[in-house]
Amino acid sequence: MKAANGPAPALKAAVDEAQRFFVAGDDEALAAVLHPIMDGIDPQTSDADPVLAHAALLLLNQPGDMPFDRMMAWASYAHTTLTECDDYDHQVAAWSAGIWAVLLRESGRHDQALAVLRDLLTTLHGAGDEQLLLLARSEIAETLHYAGNCTEAIHEITEAWTTWQRTHSDNTGLGLDLIRVYITLLLGCQRTKDARTMIAVAATLFGPGEVFTNAIAAQLITRAATHAMTCAADTTVLDGAGTGPR
Repeated sequence: MKAANGPAPALKAAVDEAQRFFVAGDDEALAAVLHPIMDGIDPQTSDADPVLAHAALLLLNQPGDMPFDRMMAWASYAHTTLTECDDYDHQVAAWSAGIWAVLLRESGRHDQALAVLRDLLTTLHGAGDEQLLLLARSEIAETLHYAGNCTEAIHEITEAWTTWQRTHSDNTGLGLDLIRVYITLLLGCQRTKDARTMIAVAATLFGPGEVFTNAIAAQLITRAATHAMTCAADTTVLDGAGTGPR
């Protein structure tokens, strides 16, 4: 992939505007700004351009009816472009790797998704960003789970959760993200008793309304139900996971 001479001014202006809409949570306005520009660009023939890669990440957060193969192409472009940048920011690394890994996972390419996420772990270790590292570990756990490697998946999310308890329990948002993944994996693995234990822990720590809005509950059930029934007999006991912050 060749490096571009520089972003076109119109693209840079559109990305700056789209970023403001992204921060404001205005997905409709973001899509209205980017789609007219991005729909005419082929990521497979485009030169490496960090601004275009940023635009791709923004667009992939609100893809609308974008075909899956085009989503894959843009995610691959963004991840490849940004990892080759000299001033590659580790937060952007987490963003691009996360999107690319999810799409790889959804296409059944679990080994590739795990490789992307484990490379991200190395980057985050180097940056010393433990909180993003815990989120990356939760994504690894989800990927292992969908691949049927559920003992490893539960171990990974248990380690992430207990690390949060020890060192980052003041970050409620991070804790919520981790425990939602934890409960989803337990439900998907038919470990109903352990899932109930963690639901009780979540209600105690965060309040039931915070953890399980109707939308989140529906999402958890849907994600759990998609898991192949390859680990229903797994009765590994949770180790230290059913406790509050220490």
